[in-house]
Amino acid sequence: MAWAPRFIGTWKPVLGNGRMNGSNPMKVSSRYARVDGGECDGALREVDSNERLCAERHNKDLRVRGRKNRTASEKRTRFSQPLHGFTLVELLVVIAIIGVLIALLLPAVQAARESARRTQCSNNLKQIGLATLNFELSHKVFPPSHLTGGGHATWLVLLMPYLEEGNRYEISNAFGQYYSLPAEVQQSHVPTYLCPSHQGPSLSVTGDLRPGCPGAEVHQPGALGDYSLNGGDHQAGDKWYNGGGNGVAALAVNVETSGTCPNIQIERWRGQRELKNVTDGLTNTFLVGEKYVHPDYTGQREYADNCFFNDDSVSNYVRRAGLVNVSIGHDFVIVPTPTYKSDPFDVKDLGRNFGSSHSGGICQFVFCDGSVQLLTPDVDGITLARLSNISDGEVVSEFE
Repeated sequence: MAWAPRFIGTWKPVLGNGRMNGSNPMKVSSRYARVDGGECDGALREVDSNERLCAERHNKDLRVRGRKNRTASEKRTRFSQPLHGFTLVELLVVIAIIGVLIALLLPAVQAARESARRTQCSNNLKQIGLATLNFELSHKVFPPSHLTGGGHATWLVLLMPYLEEGNRYEISNAFGQYYSLPAEVQQSHVPTYLCPSHQGPSLSVTGDLRPGCPGAEVHQPGALGDYSLNGGDHQAGDKWYNGGGNGVAALAVNVETSGTCPNIQIERWRGQRELKNVTDGLTNTFLVGEKYVHPDYTGQREYADNCFFNDDSVSNYVRRAGLVNVSIGHDFVIVPTPTYKSDPFDVKDLGRNFGSSHSGGICQFVFCDGSVQLLTPDVDGITLARLSNISDGEVVSEFE
């Protein structure tokens, strides 16, 4: 007996997409569905359009619900993972590494800065040396260390026109007294006269006064300078700065004045030192060097530091170098460090010396030929004496 499928309902041919293909009578429209289970297992039945619509909506809901569930699951998975960051140990290790790097780099940075400051100081001395030689070319003498020692100009004031400071020179009334100058003039700085390594007050603290002079009996603060003229070695005795010394520094002579203090005006003057007096050779003789000043006593006349517009205190703008001065038991050597001595008496004693604030105690000098050389505190007193004496017949070939 042959098996034949059974159908629920009847075949209903439909037009268009819903009809059966005439050449293939078994191809059924989507309007028919196979029946699963029961007696009609495998049979086709006609599906109502409402059922089909409900099924489509049901499937769509399932798809949307699946996407929502998946998205929620993904969010739970992402935010449920622990957040990673630095632990305390890791943070301390990073801080320690940064600290080590800073400790390694800081000395190098400081050394670079000091090298730049020393170079600037060397440039200052070079400019001062050239200005001094130009002064000598114009006047046929070196600038005198000071004019009277009574509150008039120092050699630093006389050089200003040769350092492109002509305007400042004019208002400073170089041939009048310091005490008659306006405060803004007294306190005006010349950048070339300041060493960038020297830290401290920029104005004098004590000493710029003159007892017995009306209006000058109270200290009048003024601008400071860091360079001094070569006053020779110790051999000249107490009158070394009056012209009897053996350095470049010498007091002006043939000075004529008018007026009374604080308005004494210089009418005439003449310098003493000429280029031909430097018989030891220009390349072997100090011209100007850095002066020693203890940082705790900067700007105090008692420690040989006051305003460079005022020539009252000769040790402020002239220093010496050389062997032991037997009369006072003092070595005019290069002071190794700014704080080399702490006792006030010893610090005062060093107020006649050259020295600097540069690392290693390096002290720079410009020589009479305009060249700049640096010397260390290791240079002995004999060598320093020969370099500061302009005519002792002792030529020094190497001294660094």
